[in-house]
Amino acid sequence: MLGFFLWLPGLDTLAQVTTTVNFDTPPPPGWPGPLDGAFGGIDFGTGQWAWEGPFDVDSTNNIYFADSNGTSRTFAFSPAPQVLNSMSVFSPEPGTLTLSDDAGQTRTQEVTTGSMQLVTTGWTRPSTTVTVSFTAGWALGVDDIIYGTAQGSSGVGQWSPVMTWPIASVHTLLQPSGDVLVWDRFNGGQAARIWNPNTGAFTAVPTASNLFCAGHTALPDGRSVVIGGHVEPCCQTGLPDTNVYDPVTRTWTRGANMSVRRWYPTATTLPDGRILAMSGWSTPGRLADVPEVYDPRTNTWSALAAAARSNAMYSFMFVLPDGSVFEAGPGVVNGAGSTMTWRLDVNAQRWTAVGDSLFTGGSAVMYEPGRVMKSGTLGDPDFPLPSVDARTAVIDMNQPSPAWRQVAPMAFPRSYHTLTLLPDGTVLATGGERSASGGNTGLAVYEAELWNPATETWTTLARMQRPRMYHSTAILLPDARVLVSGGQLGTYLEANAEIYSPPYLSNGPRPSITSVPQTLAYGTGFFVETSDASTITGVSLVRLGSTTHSFNHNQSYLALPFIREGTGLTVQAPANRNLAPPGYYMLFIVNANGVPSVAQFVRPFPAPLDDSIRLANDPPAALCSRRHARRRAEKETAMADTAPRSYIYAGSAHWGSGPSDRAPGGLFRRAVGDDHWEPLGAGLPEQAEIRAIAVHPADSQVVYVGTQDGPYRTTDRGKHWERLAFPDSGVAVWSILAEPRDPRTLYAGTAPVAVYRSHDSGDTWHRFPNAKSLERVRMTFPTRVTRLAADPRGPDELYAALEVGGVMRSLDGGESWTDCGLELVKLADRPHLKSRIVS
Repeated sequence: MLGFFLWLPGLDTLAQVTTTVNFDTPPPPGWPGPLDGAFGGIDFGTGQWAWEGPFDVDSTNNIYFADSNGTSRTFAFSPAPQVLNSMSVFSPEPGTLTLSDDAGQTRTQEVTTGSMQLVTTGWTRPSTTVTVSFTAGWALGVDDIIYGTAQGSSGVGQWSPVMTWPIASVHTLLQPSGDVLVWDRFNGGQAARIWNPNTGAFTAVPTASNLFCAGHTALPDGRSVVIGGHVEPCCQTGLPDTNVYDPVTRTWTRGANMSVRRWYPTATTLPDGRILAMSGWSTPGRLADVPEVYDPRTNTWSALAAAARSNAMYSFMFVLPDGSVFEAGPGVVNGAGSTMTWRLDVNAQRWTAVGDSLFTGGSAVMYEPGRVMKSGTLGDPDFPLPSVDARTAVIDMNQPSPAWRQVAPMAFPRSYHTLTLLPDGTVLATGGERSASGGNTGLAVYEAELWNPATETWTTLARMQRPRMYHSTAILLPDARVLVSGGQLGTYLEANAEIYSPPYLSNGPRPSITSVPQTLAYGTGFFVETSDASTITGVSLVRLGSTTHSFNHNQSYLALPFIREGTGLTVQAPANRNLAPPGYYMLFIVNANGVPSVAQFVRPFPAPLDDSIRLANDPPAALCSRRHARRRAEKETAMADTAPRSYIYAGSAHWGSGPSDRAPGGLFRRAVGDDHWEPLGAGLPEQAEIRAIAVHPADSQVVYVGTQDGPYRTTDRGKHWERLAFPDSGVAVWSILAEPRDPRTLYAGTAPVAVYRSHDSGDTWHRFPNAKSLERVRMTFPTRVTRLAADPRGPDELYAALEVGGVMRSLDGGESWTDCGLELVKLADRPHLKSRIVS
């Protein structure tokens, strides 16, 4: 973890008092069977419900419909009334769950198979009777019913005292270190500062460009990229500048210039790690109509000339689950324009109209993958719209024919407000003004509001102390509070900040995360160690905020499936880069009372090469023909997919079906999207035999390969190679592993059997004396270590797969090894496997 912090206000004594009915402590009376009458403060009636022990994915007691007739059951609170907060459900058959009560509240959720799913009602009104309806009837299992009294004043949250700042922050960017990068209207980049939330201290980090009214987002490696800027005195003249801030060194680097100037642009991180620059003023009256894409690997910009289109300044841009980019408004430029929304296929450079949102919107969020909400009215002090409203609309871009749908409005009309995603999936609205002037403090909105995606309704929360209108910002902090700061227009100047603690921080103790891998492999499971596993009902990823002018260019929210397991949670990482573009995220766990943990920073990333080496389905054309591929008797190929996706590397030892058509090995790379394989060889052995490839999980410039003469390394994606200082010469390296938590630690497996370790990225190596061949099966060739793997929950637990001989395991980072593959070797003696043991 790069950094975290914790600060909690005093808990309000009027917090909601909750009860959890888990059917375990105590269990219902009698052996599993009918559950009639009152239990745990709930009257389950007669003949409606039954209870059972562990079943399907639930490892604890649960309840279900008592018979197979009908698709609805009820229960009543006793004593009543109470507020149903949530329940956990599962089903071996998919279906639609609907909860409703006698207070007129409803909640609908799709239930899938294979995992426990938390259903949070979002209800605020107490009721007596709850109806549970499920389209698959008694297949539904119910557990962990949580209900409570109506909330007192703690249900509105709490604001910290106002903190005086040296600037009125117009731009606010959370860093992977936990610090916050800010700058203001005056002096542009010269005013840039780092704010430490732990100490409250500011550190100057100036840069030469005037970064006022720039756009910004995050690169996959955690650096902030800032595009465009401001030319004094004012206005609508942008800069072509690209500035990159490194949170580790606290320094700025100038990148390549864009092809056009941009003032008020939007920056969006794409699934491949590139940055999309959209709109902004180039000069007064002239918009930057042509989008551009920045490749940080080559430090180059590419214009999407075929996608030229006039888009509003600071357009609301979101990456969709199919990889396209959605422009959700506001649509209006200089007080005129259309509220039509659009989808951009970046690769095809093609826009497609989606639908009219009917109003501009003052801020917007993608609250779930593909689902967007916007509210309020566009703010532009130069061209203020005549009225401001509280309208709210949603659209589900996952549908075949998506359409905007208006839902319950906010309690207050707002312009210049900011929407912030919270760890529990709700959305916080802060700041704003009842007019579009931008600086009328008499019309400032001080009340925060909370939007519940489940009910699509707003709840009014506590009032802030200072007006936050034009040029104010808000971002989520790793401790699950929200930093709200700034505000400036003319004489209206708020050089200060305040921090909001949402109501969930008054609902009891926090859960805590003991450990989690810093790097997550897309589409795989990872382990979150926590002493609070039994109470956890949600795991979420929230991307680091990057906010200016009422829009967060970088935030996104993703709920992750998980199961409770031993001392923690086994969590499923995002399936792909479209759902979670590469970069740093805050990982939260949330307990049954809705209280989130302090976040830990993680990076969804393609699997380290030790987890993704695989046989190629088809070798590069330069290596052999498809005829050879179909009938070759010996094929030894390793293939690696880099991250971010720039090149695919393929290596071979040799190819062919026999000595007469045997081809030498080698190493090749291919740019993603290209059909040409490029041979690599500078510095590698002549006729290199490549049996292992590993890409550094945090720096795709660095690649390691295993050859017939030890390991080699490149720091420029394969253009030049160097042999590493391996202690033994002439040893073939068959496997390479980058340690999941610290990629500076490498392991190499060889033939004859040996395992080596490096703690300095391969500069020096140590051979483990106890990693020896298991002399159980003899072959005509030396036994080799064909695969190395580490347990991501505890990297000291290593596994080495041998060809042949089974599997070895080490529990101390490689110092000692034991045989754990005896049962695997015994399989070779089974007659139906047609194998023969050779003595």
